Parts: sequence; structure tokens; C-alpha cells
Amino acid sequence: MRKKRINISFTGIDGSGKTTQANFLVSWLRDKGLNVIQIESPRNLVSEISYAVAKNNGYKSISEFLGEDNYMIAMSFELIRQNFINVRPYNEINASIISSRTCLDWLAGSYARGCSKKTLELAETIISDICLPSTIIWLKTDVDIAFKRIKERGYDLNSIEYLEKFDNYLEKLSKKYSFTIINGNESIPQVYKKVINSLTLLKL
Repeated sequence: MRKKRINISFTGIDGSGKTTQANFLVSWLRDKGLNVIQIESPRNLVSEISYAVAKNNGYKSISEFLGEDNYMIAMSFELIRQNFINVRPYNEINASIISSRTCLDWLAGSYARGCSKKTLELAETIISDICLPSTIIWLKTDVDIAFKRIKERGYDLNSIEYLEKFDNYLEKLSKKYSFTIINGNESIPQVYKKVINSLTLLKL
């Protein structure tokens, strides 16, 4: 493997194994001698402030307070801010970035919660030129399998309908952007092997 800077993010529905595979990939790349920074989804200013204000004013959620469309537009600029704070500085020192989530996941999640098509298109225009990684690995996982995994882990469950909508929007985005698609239904070692093989084929 060449010792060069790379920027890889995983995408997929909850339960597809994004964080697990990102953790493994970071270890593997460091063993290859790359300077690798792992970036998880950080706590963000828009969500924290919006949640606090919503609760103080008797709303049950951010979406109920702002509306899903307004929240997505606000988050678009927050994603850009996070990119400049959490990604650009490491790129400038030639470090490689691995993340378990892309800006496209925010779009898919907002779609699943009912965001309008017009707002999604606007948000995509805002973030796509700045926040997209050079390589996106989609762990494409059947909704039933992902739902079972989430349930077994004891996490808060998104509905099957939510996961289906999320996955459908990723399918739409995969027609516009370059995704490396890997079957996320298989065991963790099998998926990991395919992730490594895909990077070798991409000559990363």
C-alpha cells in the first residue's frame, strides 16, 4: 500500500457495521504505516442548542421545534463547519481520515424523517462540494438483518420503515456519487476482508 493521504467514510443504515469496520480499517492502515485520524460523528452545535431550546419551550424533539426542513438546512452549514474543524487541519498535515459516517447519511436520515425533496436538494448542493470524502464505502445491508442487530445490541430502535426509507435514499445517491458497495449482511470478518480487498483494487 502506498503511503499517501486518503479520506474514507462508511455509509449505510444503522446496524450495517459502519463503526465496527471503520475501527478495523484504522488499525489496518496504521499497521501499514499511514498517519490515520479516526473521526466519529461529533456532538454538534446545531443539534445541542436546538435540542436545549426545544426542551425549554415544551417541544418533544428538534424536528417538532424547527421542522425537519429547517433543521436540515441548519445542519448543512454545521456539517461544513465540522469539515473545516475536524477534517481540513488533518488534510493539511497529510494525515488520512477514516469516518464511520458521511454527510450523505444526514441527507438519508432527514429524508426518512420526512424532509421535503426541495430542501434535500438544497442541502445536498450546500454540502456535496465541501464535505464528501474521496472514497465512500456503502455497507449495503438488508433492513431485517440490520434491525435485528440493533435490537440485539439494545440500542434505541429506528422503525423498519425508517430504515427502508434511509436505504432507499442511499440507493438514489449511489447513482450520483461514486460508492464502493460491499455486502453488509455477512459476518464481521467477511465484510472486513472485502473492505480491505476493495481498497487494494482502488489502489489506495
